[in-house]
Amino acid sequence: MKADRWFKIVSALMLVVMLMSTMAGCAAAPTPAALPTATRPATLVAPQAPTPAPTATQAPAATQAPAAGAVKEGGKVMIAMWSPPNNFNAINTDSSYGYFNVGLIFDTLVTFDEKVNFVPRLAEKWEVSADNTTFTFHLNPKAKWHDGTPVTAADVEFTIWAITHPKIETNRGANVSTLKGLKGSKRPEGVDSVEGVKVVDERTVQFITKNPVDPLFLLELIGTGVWIIPKHILKDVPPEQFSKADFWMKPTVGTGPFKFVKYETGQFVEYVRNDDYYRGKPRLDKLIVSIVTPATMVAQLEKGEVDISAGGGIGDIPLDDWERVKSLPNVKAYSYQDNGYQYMIINGDPTKAWADKRVRQALAYAINRQLIVDKLLKGQGVVSQGPIIPVTSYYNPKIEGKYPYDVEKAKALLKEANWDANKEYALLVPTGNIVRELSADIIQANLAAAGVKVKIEKMDFPTMMARFGKGEFDLGLVGWGGVLDPDVRSQYQTGGQYNFGKFSSKVLDDLLEKGANTADTAERKKIYDEFQEQFLEEMPIVPLYWPLRLVAINKRVNNASHMITTNALLRNVHEWWVSDGK
Repeated sequence: MKADRWFKIVSALMLVVMLMSTMAGCAAAPTPAALPTATRPATLVAPQAPTPAPTATQAPAATQAPAAGAVKEGGKVMIAMWSPPNNFNAINTDSSYGYFNVGLIFDTLVTFDEKVNFVPRLAEKWEVSADNTTFTFHLNPKAKWHDGTPVTAADVEFTIWAITHPKIETNRGANVSTLKGLKGSKRPEGVDSVEGVKVVDERTVQFITKNPVDPLFLLELIGTGVWIIPKHILKDVPPEQFSKADFWMKPTVGTGPFKFVKYETGQFVEYVRNDDYYRGKPRLDKLIVSIVTPATMVAQLEKGEVDISAGGGIGDIPLDDWERVKSLPNVKAYSYQDNGYQYMIINGDPTKAWADKRVRQALAYAINRQLIVDKLLKGQGVVSQGPIIPVTSYYNPKIEGKYPYDVEKAKALLKEANWDANKEYALLVPTGNIVRELSADIIQANLAAAGVKVKIEKMDFPTMMARFGKGEFDLGLVGWGGVLDPDVRSQYQTGGQYNFGKFSSKVLDDLLEKGANTADTAERKKIYDEFQEQFLEEMPIVPLYWPLRLVAINKRVNNASHMITTNALLRNVHEWWVSDGK
């Protein structure tokens, strides 16, 4: 398979999250390649990291079993996030702020449980063909739209039809580009159906892929990454006007646990309980998503004006306020590992000073990454060993502890590589992320102690990216995040769209291509285990740290907890209840 086809699958999602993390600011046995079903879901993520992430306190269990008669019906919960959604377009809202709200109104085919296993949502069960090219989803017969209309396979087909229409604007294209009959993520002009989508009957729909794919990959990208939209409401909207339809500002018909009531621009979004929700009548009467600033979030949590910080990069507790929040008697404060990490990019031009891998390895030994976590993140982070998310089942625990802080080892490697300690190099640092800016000072001092002189050049993010594009840099500090799947070719394969350092290694290229083109999950796990070991041998970047998300939940709120990915907080929102019933 051509590599560029696979790049498109994850690159769009990853770029959005990467940009957010850059400007703003844990392993299990491999899953058997069996048919993932509702009764035996495929495990994407292990319940715990190989190195447990530090937490302020134990996170509340999302599925805790209350004592008989303890559950109270009614009341409302206020969730705080930093910025407003620009619209509620399920296939084209422009940020995680928008998709957080979309996740309350609309449902996906599958979702994650608290152990990040795939579990039913609109689809009550699913099967995968022996050749990993046909994925059959059976819809829950109780699922209805908010106006009482049944949810059918035609709605699923229509959703993919809209995403793949040449004239409809969408950012979900990367999620469906594996489907048969698409050129990139769109249908050819004049083709009015998607070859890779087949309506079997009213409650059954099939996805057929161009080539065999790992079931976990499709379950994540399409199963959890595409919200199903109502055909009976939107089928007559002209494609050219689809993204601007009035419905996307007042989406009164969805399938989710709560119904949209109103949006006071820049202030709050109000939702009311969907009594007919197919997964069970929600216990809360109302849910409010409140738009607050980081500066006021803590005060509002203290006063009980908001109940939950949204987390996930859209509503985290500021690090400077963390100790104060942990001391509040009315909230439960805790931290969790998400899917973004920080790293030092290295210019991969073979004519540059970093061409010898011993030099790149020396950089990793020279930087006291644990100090950055302990001092700048106040312990709320995990030292990074590479780009594969530590809490996923694809993570290789054998790489833990590689490259400890060792100045003498760094000096020895540099000496072997005939390093010229008299030359000075530039470390580019984008402004805006205070922890990153402060980490630059530590890195500069660490490298100097090992015999590598660097000067810090601060600039805005676009300017730094332009420098990367022109190859006019030595080192730089950036952040990245994205989907949980381990296909990182867009970053680390030769010619990858986001391989900003222009690094090239045949060993890594071959492993990444093999991993992307292997459909069997267990075999894929072995490939990515080897990739991670070779990654640390080649050291195309210096991985720094995975910052933890800092969040808080009012103690009156039961059954709610955060976990990896922005929308996962809402995975069981219909089961939330408040102890005071208010």
